[in-house]
Amino acid sequence: GGSIAGTLSTAAQGNITSVGTLTSFRSTGIDDNADALAITIDSSENVGIGTASPISKLTSEGDISIGSTVTSDNGDLGEINFWNRTNAGSGSGTSFVNDVAAIQGQMEGTGNNSGGSLHFYTKEDGESKTERMRIEGSGQIRISGATDADAESLIDLGSGENSGFTRKLLLVNTGNSRAGLGAASNELRVFYADDQNIRFKTLTRDGNFTVSEKMVLMSDGKLGIGTSAPASIGHIVSDTNELRVENTGTDQWDSGRIRLKGPASANRSTQIIHGNTAADSGASTRFAIELANASDAWVSTIAQYDYSTRFWAFTTGTGAGSERLRIITSGEVGIGTTTPKRHLHVSGAGYEMTLSNTSMSTDRKNMNWFLSGDKAYWRMLNDAGNAGGGGIELDWSGNLKADGYSYGDNGTVQTVINRPNTTASNNSVNAYAEVSTDYRVQITPHHSDSNIHGMFQIPINPTGAANILFFLTPWVSTDGGTNKTVLTGGVNSGARINNSSSSIRSGNGYDANDMQTHIVHFYYDCSATTQLTFGFYNRSEGTNTVYFNHSNTDNGNWGWTAPMYLELKEIRP
Repeated sequence: GGSIAGTLSTAAQGNITSVGTLTSFRSTGIDDNADALAITIDSSENVGIGTASPISKLTSEGDISIGSTVTSDNGDLGEINFWNRTNAGSGSGTSFVNDVAAIQGQMEGTGNNSGGSLHFYTKEDGESKTERMRIEGSGQIRISGATDADAESLIDLGSGENSGFTRKLLLVNTGNSRAGLGAASNELRVFYADDQNIRFKTLTRDGNFTVSEKMVLMSDGKLGIGTSAPASIGHIVSDTNELRVENTGTDQWDSGRIRLKGPASANRSTQIIHGNTAADSGASTRFAIELANASDAWVSTIAQYDYSTRFWAFTTGTGAGSERLRIITSGEVGIGTTTPKRHLHVSGAGYEMTLSNTSMSTDRKNMNWFLSGDKAYWRMLNDAGNAGGGGIELDWSGNLKADGYSYGDNGTVQTVINRPNTTASNNSVNAYAEVSTDYRVQITPHHSDSNIHGMFQIPINPTGAANILFFLTPWVSTDGGTNKTVLTGGVNSGARINNSSSSIRSGNGYDANDMQTHIVHFYYDCSATTQLTFGFYNRSEGTNTVYFNHSNTDNGNWGWTAPMYLELKEIRP
């Protein structure tokens, strides 16, 4: 149990079963200068470094360093090898060591502050151990035999199973099914599963882990968003979302476009553009549909919307074409003009307008308008539009001709009629009195130089003393009948009454159902185009009640009623 001092002889010694505690010793391979327990070998032959209770063949409580004195680039700094040993050697009892995997550290550079990398080696059955993965000092990861020449790659996938790829990430490898990513000749490629379609799906993180498909790329090149079975090259199905093309650059005249190009034989392509053309020089922003020729020179704007002045313009024709129709911000439509003055404005040499009613069975379904020789024309045309029937002609002065009948210089412009059935009576002695306000008729002249020709047919039943003189006298009013002017027709002479009137004298032997019908003709010279009101007075020489539109009684079943007829005509003299 004591200490051993001095030097043990190098001669062979017998078994030493106990030597106590060696406070300091040195052998050819060990120089012990520790002042505490450093290495423990327990009864299970487990070795502990820094621990008295090793749990495996080698247990270290603390850091383990592997290093080397090499200074060359890619120099070996040491490695951890994994191997197995069997008795499969050529001689009896001979062991065979199978080196199957290793982790090695290497230098990167040659200086005192050089970097380092980790290299991982494995082997397949019957093959030699080969580097499979590398973690560079920069953090880049290479898989399957990457070299320094691939330093730009984050992950190098090595040679692919498929000869079309130089690098490949295999995600599915079941039977004949393969799916994954690969690279060949600076291209990123995708190889497919059994159905040869690529489906992009998302996974919810709400605890349900619901998978839903968002996009699919079919093997025939059709791309579907929101649909699992796209029917065209691009097929989007959505009830709320939008398809957006956005240019974040500063080039205002070309801020976004969609181009549709046909085959070379078609010699045409079409684009939808948001922005300006080069000719606009950034003056405004627009939305347009444009047509291009084979060289992609944009030659014709089919339709465009200008965001500055808020108009739509439509173009047809060869080459650059010509604008044919424009809708401005206030809603007016111009054909042949960029500044329409009315809701529909057609302008151009020889332009005509046609309205067709295809429900008509006869060969005259078209109505045609046009201007020629300072006159406007309306006419009916046949279905072919090359022959017409009667027409109407209107000149600047308002003269109108229709089917050979002309009213303009000396024609009837309009006719107004009132047929009142109101029954009334009065007895106005030596005074003008209106019988009823129902016995009026109104007209608004179209021309200030027209004449109003009037004709009143008035049925009456005069009663009272015999030989009483009375007049039915027309009047005119320019304020709806408040102020009336008696229409004259004779020549002033002394105290004589000058009227345009029907003069009546009651006869002897009248009875209660006598009837007289009086027709009064008159005219009035217009001076304006405001409304005029016409009516008539009854004026009697003496007591003589007159019944209008009916008889006083029904004597012997011969009583009567009749309507009054009041007619006005506007005539250009």
